[in-house]
Amino acid sequence: MAEQTFSPNEAHRWFAVEMNNQAWDLLESDSRTDQDNEVLRNTAHAAWRHWWEVGTPINQQRAEYLLALVHAALGESGSATHHAQRALALGDSTADAMKTARLGLHPRCGLTGLRPARRTVAATDPPQNGQFVSRSAHR
Repeated sequence: MAEQTFSPNEAHRWFAVEMNNQAWDLLESDSRTDQDNEVLRNTAHAAWRHWWEVGTPINQQRAEYLLALVHAALGESGSATHHAQRALALGDSTADAMKTARLGLHPRCGLTGLRPARRTVAATDPPQNGQFVSRSAHR
């Protein structure tokens, strides 16, 4: 067996970034097949899982936000609402600029129109203070 050249945390971070970016690429695609939609859903959940291991509260909030957008895009309002509410709850404990208005919902009313945003973490973004930062602003 080959010797590991990376730590488990390094692997989690790598997969978190890769899955996140793949999910955004699919979410932003103008034409997705049913198979693409399955890959989109599962890839966004994979990103969430890896961010939960090694991400900061901001990374975790953004992972929930991505899941909310993915489920909304797939017409899965119950799951979209669940993840949007979790993103909002995490937002209470972070200094992230993602606000309720950007999520497109009100916590007491549920979804009022989640809208896609640009990807929030990119594999090529340099970490700042140990955290990956936004490549571009939300729309």
